[in-house]
Amino acid sequence: MKKIAIIPARYASSRFPGKPLALLKDKPMVMWVYDAVKASGLFDKVVVATDDERIVAAVVSLGGEAMMTSSLLSCGTKRCEAVLSALEARGERFDLVVNVQGDEPLVDASQLSAVISLFEDKDCQIGTLAKRITKLEELQNPNCVKVVWSQNRARYFSRNIIPYQRGRSESEYLQYHIYYKHIGLYAYKSSVLHKIVALKTSPLEKAESLEQLCWLENGYRIDVTESGQKDTTTATGKLPQTGDTLTFVAVMMVITLIAICVAIKYRRMNVAVDLFEFLHNQDRAELPGLGTFVACRQSATISPLTGTIEPPCRSIAFKQEESGDMTFVRSMAEKEFISEQTALVWIKQYTQSVKEKLDLGQKCKIGALGEMSKDFSGAYVFVPQVQNLLDDAFAFSTLKNVKTFDVEEKIEPIRTREPLEDLPQEPLAELPKEQEQSQELVEEPKEQQLPEEELPHETVSHTEAVIAEELDTPEPEQEVEEELQVDTTPEQEAELQ
Repeated sequence: MKKIAIIPARYASSRFPGKPLALLKDKPMVMWVYDAVKASGLFDKVVVATDDERIVAAVVSLGGEAMMTSSLLSCGTKRCEAVLSALEARGERFDLVVNVQGDEPLVDASQLSAVISLFEDKDCQIGTLAKRITKLEELQNPNCVKVVWSQNRARYFSRNIIPYQRGRSESEYLQYHIYYKHIGLYAYKSSVLHKIVALKTSPLEKAESLEQLCWLENGYRIDVTESGQKDTTTATGKLPQTGDTLTFVAVMMVITLIAICVAIKYRRMNVAVDLFEFLHNQDRAELPGLGTFVACRQSATISPLTGTIEPPCRSIAFKQEESGDMTFVRSMAEKEFISEQTALVWIKQYTQSVKEKLDLGQKCKIGALGEMSKDFSGAYVFVPQVQNLLDDAFAFSTLKNVKTFDVEEKIEPIRTREPLEDLPQEPLAELPKEQEQSQELVEEPKEQQLPEEELPHETVSHTEAVIAEELDTPEPEQEVEEELQVDTTPEQEAELQ
């Protein structure tokens, strides 16, 4: 039976980018694995399968063999199948493929021999290893995959504790049952490997995020044997060939520190999150090389229709011209204890990636703030979200000091803390009655006189009639005088004289 060992080594790991090239005693981690597998003498060929030329260069420079695979492959199993297919296309044939993880520098020849021995049974399709769990922390850790197996066959894999023990607390589980964790060392028949990579994601695989559950669901047989060695992953193993506990501890501390620094850096690369948090408290934030985001503050108002409070909000706008404001950069530096120069570099890297997408005609989402695109004139266009999360957060921060939920009491604190333009100003001092009356006379509203041509037709006719009636009617003194002239005779006038 012709055997090949393939070591998948992906550079862009989410938890530890560049992990295969991490140095252990001046040698990359992936080469510790390669040399250990090669030294076992169990394989006709050993190959590192990677998606990064830096790993290929490192392996080849140290005398190893490596092959490039697509960066779109989602798991190590598919990367192994890609290498197998490429070798078969060259005319090389292998009966058995062993998948050795690239972060197991302490992989042991006895483990490799144990998983290969499972294929002495001709019906074995896939083989793997298990190890007894002795610590409660491992049992409760979802990253420690548990396996239930019997008669050398796997029944189920889970991140949860299986089996469940009724009537007992988890602290008592290890006293009444033997639990096993899965050691991620696989062996496949070549024909089976070609088939399982073509399977669609199954419900159990999706639920637990474990690819081996898909194989079980589709009827493939997974044989299991117990590993007598310690877990060889870098999370729990010791440094190879040191024999010095202090050296091992020091090296592992350095690796952990590097991992933490890289994790912080990659988290900080999500500038959109920091931009959202910054605009919650500030009015503007510049992304050098892209433009400036402005938070337009709007005060709380009282609805003229319902009389209820309308909470304050902020609308986010974007201006393409740069302002040279470094406040946002400094806030990042203070938050993460990094230099302003480092923060500026991260922001520039982020804005460069945004600009590249926009120049390709793609839309780019800026966190929870909105979406950017590029119009026909080459200008950057920012469209805020219809219901911006920043509005709700700002409204909550304004009202969070109100202790009661009564509407009237909610309005009063805002009115006293931030007077509104629409609310009445302070009342005028009381005036003396005479002055008050004269002021009322002065301020008596006058009738608004519209131009004659703008008056309604009926109003003009009525006005003309009233004026004509007043012209025809004599004044009171003239009326009395005419009456005397009519009623007085010449004899009466002589008597009066």
